[in-house]
Amino acid sequence: METIRQTFSVANLYLNASADTIYQRLMNTQGIVTVTVALSDSNVTVEFDPSMITANIVLQKSKRADIRRMREFQLQIC
Repeated sequence: METIRQTFSVANLYLNASADTIYQRLMNTQGIVTVTVALSDSNVTVEFDPSMITANIVLQKSKRADIRRMREFQLQIC
């Protein structure tokens, strides 16, 4: 399996709980292999299988990762 590693910048990423929410949301998505959330840099690096998921779908999955707090995380490809 060939994977792609993509880094996204994340707006509104301030708390460890938010980082955990994004991590869990993405790791529970089929096609995603690894997720690394860097709270200090407000970045998320995602390794995914491009035959199963695209970078745009990763963006969609994470935009509403923190629904309980009514906050949207805006990811952008770096």
